[in-house]
Amino acid sequence: MKKTICLLNGLILIIASNVYAMDYQPGSYLGGQIGWGRIDEGGGYKQYVNGKTDLGNFTGWRAYGGYSFTSIFSMEGGYSHYPDNNYTLAATNINIETYTIDLVGKITIPLEKIAKSFSPFSIYGKGGAAYSNTKVDGSVVVRSKETIMPTYGAGIIFNFTDNIAVDASWTSVLGRNYVESGDVTGKVPVPTGHMFTLGLSYKITGIF
Repeated sequence: MKKTICLLNGLILIIASNVYAMDYQPGSYLGGQIGWGRIDEGGGYKQYVNGKTDLGNFTGWRAYGGYSFTSIFSMEGGYSHYPDNNYTLAATNINIETYTIDLVGKITIPLEKIAKSFSPFSIYGKGGAAYSNTKVDGSVVVRSKETIMPTYGAGIIFNFTDNIAVDASWTSVLGRNYVESGDVTGKVPVPTGHMFTLGLSYKITGIF
């Protein structure tokens, strides 16, 4: 009898795991997010102008698309637009504009693996590389700089349906070449950027 019960339990576990595997279908997805964004290019422009500093409205946005190969692993590419930083004193005006285009690998952990009550939720981490474009536009200097730098982030997903999910995330790019006050007219920064955003993701083929 005990052997029969053990065999039945084993059979149930195998069936359950197969059902879970069948429930998930790989496929492509699209998404968009909006939220808080900030770039940090160093204190040089603020010190140089020593006047009004406007760090924008802190509104950043991101559009992305990807392909989920399994319930755990995806590849994703996205465009992130950061709010401008503006520095003004009398006739002197400096505006810093930055956007990035990234390609990342994404590891997702469905929380139903921890507890069934968490089944609509998943958490993820991502990392890869980003092409960064920064433009310094103003009365002092007009220059731009393009570079590749690391990007990383994390987030949490809530699945409304098989194809639609809410995606809350943090995304950062690791900058370098910060500008000090003596570098204002001869150097273009590569800012560090941070975003905390909320949006929707739609799976075009397959299900989440």
